[in-house]
Amino acid sequence: MKKTVALLLMVFCLVVSVSAVSSDIKSVPVLMYHSVSDGQNDVTISPENFNKHMTAIRDNGFTPVSISDLIDFVDNGKELPEKVVCITFDDGYRDNFSNAFPVLEAFDFKSTIFIIGSSVGKDTYKDTGFGINAHFGFDEAREMFQSGLVSIQSHSFDMHQWADGENSRFVRNNVLPFETEGIFDYANVFQNDFKKSKAQIEENVGDNVVAFAYPTGRYNALTEFILKQNGVRVTVATSEGPNYIKKGDKESLYKLNRYNVGNQIDEEHLLKWLNEGKI
Repeated sequence: MKKTVALLLMVFCLVVSVSAVSSDIKSVPVLMYHSVSDGQNDVTISPENFNKHMTAIRDNGFTPVSISDLIDFVDNGKELPEKVVCITFDDGYRDNFSNAFPVLEAFDFKSTIFIIGSSVGKDTYKDTGFGINAHFGFDEAREMFQSGLVSIQSHSFDMHQWADGENSRFVRNNVLPFETEGIFDYANVFQNDFKKSKAQIEENVGDNVVAFAYPTGRYNALTEFILKQNGVRVTVATSEGPNYIKKGDKESLYKLNRYNVGNQIDEEHLLKWLNEGKI
């Protein structure tokens, strides 16, 4: 009898322990969209398919959460819904406003858009005549932010450059230093670029910049250090896989994995991602 009671107590303690661990750690898949249009590449999704994705998310019981929700979970232990997903967009294309935002409003879904500062409101590359996929302006950014559904965050000010539009052999298509660049010079360049992006968003949109999406997903220990020193609480890259966010563990919010979503991803594939790594 005593052995049976002891065994039951051990099982009870194990269940309680597992439950406590599960409530302290949350599996959070992060989706990475770019253009929501009828373009033909692996970073574009049609408005029709985007709507199907949002429908699949809703119908399968997932709740989109914001970057602030993740921070609140880590800092204050504020509980998240049972099944969560983080929806993000890179670059700040105008079709995010015209095609994605109405769908997000209809579903009451939260999302984050990481914008390139030098491209805001433009349909040509910087001051050149090279045409680019049009980017939304600050009027559209403010409208989305003020809806309470969309956070506007940084994808750098000008460290996601396009080689064909640059009149230099030194092109920054990501935030890593050039081989010939001194570490102190580079640190100054990167920090100034981020500060410019942060100030631009906070002054023109009103959102508090606490997250950074690495262009092409490239980063190093120095970029992480500089961003943390400048108030960034969340960084996202482009490696695919689940994320495990832990209460009290601020480091669990950095270098988050993301799933690249385009027309090639159907609802079945999307749901496989959303359930991957689920605790």
